[in-house]
Amino acid sequence: EVSSNGANLVWEYGLLDPQNKVPRKKPSAKDALPVKADFIRTKYQQMAYINRVKDETNGIFED
Repeated sequence: EVSSNGANLVWEYGLLDPQNKVPRKKPSAKDALPVKADFIRTKYQQMAYINRVKDETNGIFED
């Protein structure tokens, strides 16, 4: 079973990766609703922060 914190480690991997070329922070509770909504869409719909493992045999990323 993946706890909510464990799930966030998957969904927000790119936020925590020190090698990330364009760091982005998670919005806080004080941020405006549009900022939080944009983050959620980027996180879940675009899957922008998940860890994509590169397949070394053919140079593509796997989902």
